[in-house]
Formats: sequence, C-alpha cells, structure tokens
Amino acid sequence: MQTSVNARVVHRRARTRALGGRASAVGLALLLSASVVSGCGDSAGEGTGEPGEVAVELEEQNDANVTGARAVFRYEDKNSTVVTVDGLDGGERAGLGANPVRIVHGTCAEPGEVAFELRPLTGSSAESTIEVGLDELYNGEYAIQVLFSETRNDPLACGRLPDEPPG
Repeated sequence: MQTSVNARVVHRRARTRALGGRASAVGLALLLSASVVSGCGDSAGEGTGEPGEVAVELEEQNDANVTGARAVFRYEDKNSTVVTVDGLDGGERAGLGANPVRIVHGTCAEPGEVAFELRPLTGSSAESTIEVGLDELYNGEYAIQVLFSETRNDPLACGRLPDEPPG
C-alpha cells in the first residue's frame, strides 16, 4: 500500500513539474475561492479592504428608517478592538439626543446581556476602544445595537458580528 501511495505522489510531482507548476497554482486558487465562498455563508461581516478590519451593516429596527449605517471593527492588538459606528444622522429618528451604542451577547432577534458599552453617538459617528481582541469577538455570538435614546431602550439599528474573519 505504501508503494502505491508513494508512486501517486511521485506521479503528481512529475505532472506538476511538467505543467510548469500551473497545477499547484490552479489548486491553490480553487482552495482560496472555496474558503472565500464558505466564509460567506452565515457570516454577517465583510472586509473593508483594510487588513484587520471588518464592517457590519446595521439594519433598521423598530421602524427607525435607518439606511447605510455600519460599524467597523478594527484590530488594535490581541487585547483591544476599535469600533467605529457611522452612517446615522439626525434626520433619521436618531434625533432624540445621544444614541447609546452597545455590544450584546446573542443576536439582533434574540439579544442577551450587554457585553460592552460603547461611546454614544452624538453626531453621525462615534469611535470606541474595547478591551477585547477581535478574535475573541469572532469566537462568541454578539450583536451591536444603536438605541433610540438613553430613556428609550429599544434599538433603532442592529447588526450581528461575524463568527469568522471575512474571506
């Protein structure tokens, strides 16, 4: 059995050399495209084009009339992540004062306890640094919520954090 396995390996190597290495390049391309496709399944985030960043689209909640809002999670170091929320403006039912922003355990449909309180939106964007690495966020189930106001505790926008880095 070992001889036939070795013969197949030698045959593949010879065939790869005969093709000028194109077979391994094609194989690598197929492998990479398969991993990109498999990463798109249930993941909520997408790459921003910058290394170490993932963008999460914030979907309207509670008839808030929100479009184009997003949260960008940027790797700071293994123990901290910078979160920027933008795309909301005062014309979208966000005009009830500062809009609290938080990351909760769970999903938008079934939010759990608050994991991290972020800086509230007082204009169209806010940036916060949280003391948790991006990898740890991928390993849990989290959603980011923007609330109507400090007195109205329901979200006007929400997005689920991905469970793996974008392809």
